[in-house]
Amino acid sequence: MKYLVSYFIGLVSLINVAGQGIQINKNLLMNPGAENYDWGFPEFWDSHYKENGGTNWVSRYGKTAGEWDFGCDENCGLPQRAGKVYFRIELFEEVEKSSLDLYQDVVISALKDSLSKRPYVALFESFVAASPPNANCSEFKMKLVCLDVQGIVLSIDSLIIKASDFRDLDAVIDAEHPYGGNMHVFQPRALQKELPPSTNKLRVLWEYLALDCNENSEEIIRANYYMDNQSLRIFRKI
Repeated sequence: MKYLVSYFIGLVSLINVAGQGIQINKNLLMNPGAENYDWGFPEFWDSHYKENGGTNWVSRYGKTAGEWDFGCDENCGLPQRAGKVYFRIELFEEVEKSSLDLYQDVVISALKDSLSKRPYVALFESFVAASPPNANCSEFKMKLVCLDVQGIVLSIDSLIIKASDFRDLDAVIDAEHPYGGNMHVFQPRALQKELPPSTNKLRVLWEYLALDCNENSEEIIRANYYMDNQSLRIFRKI
């Protein structure tokens, strides 16, 4: 994965270790590429809609028709060094006006003393893609949440990811390309947050919401969202 740290040069400096066991400039997320999963749900992740049958949660590259094929790489839209599996979230017409989410909590209590003495920055990164037929029928949010030891929310930073930002590879891949068409180009996204001194836990959160659309539209309201190579890193601010 090509990380986005270069976007933040001048804001943070990198060190090796701080606190007791918190690795600075190391990915703190477990199962960041969805490679490990049980009954279709990614291990170490959670959701308030875990039992919802309206989404696949994960898929192996090449398994789902109309997406990426076996043997795909960066030339057909994948992130660098992608594994064999990716996060795959679906919204269907029958769950219109409902929502889905996916999140992981990372406890950073070992940094308590350090946070009270100097500023630290959290950087949440991911490669994302989308393929809804109607960009106005759904919303996709990337969030970074800071919580204190009692679970009280200290801050929420979010980024709305628009379906119109993405394109299918049909427009750029020749019809005779061995990988075929209807694949989607992953793009990097990132959130940065200076940590409040009383931060005890970080939550990386994805939210998916089916929106009201044109009532006269006969299109099936359905959206597919994809993530891969996620990371959560902490840096000491200059």
